[in-house]
Amino acid sequence: MQHTLKVGKSIDLKKNIFSSSIKMYYAGMTSDSVYSLVYSYSSGNRMMAFNLYFPKSRTELDIDKNHLRVLGVSPEEISFQLDN
Repeated sequence: MQHTLKVGKSIDLKKNIFSSSIKMYYAGMTSDSVYSLVYSYSSGNRMMAFNLYFPKSRTELDIDKNHLRVLGVSPEEISFQLDN
């Protein structure tokens, strides 16, 4: 399924009935050649998040059993194909 995220927006990678969720946010580009995704996990009142940095040339990503194919990235948004 294809998705487009603007800076600060998220997508649910996993959500279940026990109120835990895994999300991915687009954090923009730190330079002309590096973009950042935030992977977050929450359960109840606990949450942890990791900033992940990738070179713009990298278009295939595997994040927690999810395969992402980056179709386009700019300072404002990222478009990708998500395969679970």
